[in-house]
Amino acid sequence: VALCPDQDHVVRKRMSDGEKEGALAEVETSQGQRRTRVETGALVAEIVAAIAVVISLVFVGIQVEDNTEEVSAGTMTTLAEMQVSVQSWFQDPRFAEMYMRSISEQPESLSEVERMQLQVWHGNFFNICEIAFNRRLDGKLSDELWRGWENGCADTVNTPFASELFARTHDWYG
Repeated sequence: VALCPDQDHVVRKRMSDGEKEGALAEVETSQGQRRTRVETGALVAEIVAAIAVVISLVFVGIQVEDNTEEVSAGTMTTLAEMQVSVQSWFQDPRFAEMYMRSISEQPESLSEVERMQLQVWHGNFFNICEIAFNRRLDGKLSDELWRGWENGCADTVNTPFASELFARTHDWYG
């Protein structure tokens, strides 16, 4: 079968064996070129996809770093708010006086009600110390900031009343 170049119709003619082999070779070469183009296109697509994956991973890494910074800032805000709440108890002069008696080697002078109030306050404070410690372990509180919290927590726990209370309740806190 052959297409006549000057006419819009197909002319049927018998091909010799040589013509058949030549036509077959042209088809094979054409398919080989097509296959090579397809393979080249697939290779280019794989390279583009690999570059896109690398770019995506870089972007995800940046997002994770930004998120970590936001979480750390959120942790500090939460700890500061909790600390302000605990320290607000000292606005009451009676509580402040009671606390001063508890740290000045006179805890035995406290009434049962005062002891209960101080236990609640210390419990809240110990919880804040526990949260700060756990945020340090989670990597959300820097070692430098933790040292400040650790010193403040240790100073409070090392008072006479708090030492006695912590000895009885230390297993309540992580």
